[in-house]
Amino acid sequence: MGVVSIGVVRMGVLSIGAVAMGVINASVVGMGILIAGVNVMGVWWVGIKGMGPFRLGSQSGQIHQHHGQQGGKQNVYAYPSKQVALQKAKELGCEGVHAMGSLWMPCREHPQH
Repeated sequence: MGVVSIGVVRMGVLSIGAVAMGVINASVVGMGILIAGVNVMGVWWVGIKGMGPFRLGSQSGQIHQHHGQQGGKQNVYAYPSKQVALQKAKELGCEGVHAMGSLWMPCREHPQH
């Protein structure tokens, strides 16, 4: 633990390790504000699997997955392309698309619970 921390399991302002937690870190598994790794969670992140509001290196941030299999409804996704969202709307049996940040979602209106 420290300002700069390098090792197997690390925690610091800047952390590099197999498992790391810090403001800025690079790790296989990690959590922080700005993070790069395989399985990560952070505000700005890059990795194979991750969670957080901003995926770095992605044209549209991150893929928005919305609404699970509740009440017999299908998952509804957001896409970087308006054309892909229009095609998905046809498949779902609705018309039009709507914007969700920099992404496009099928159907004219956002599904409500």
